[in-house]
Amino acid sequence: MVMGRALALLLLCTLFVHPVHPVHPVHPVHPVHPVHLVHPVHPIHPAAELRRSES
Repeated sequence: MVMGRALALLLLCTLFVHPVHPVHPVHPVHPVHPVHLVHPVHPIHPAAELRRSES
């Protein structure tokens, strides 16, 4: 129960911090980029650039 509540809070915080990030609306559940959780100051992620160069 506490875990779910914490995850929901984390999700809300992440969505609030990254309102201009259209690619990954669900950061906390993204297993590939755990670093996102530690990036509260970056509205624009380096991951967007990486993803662009990959495709």
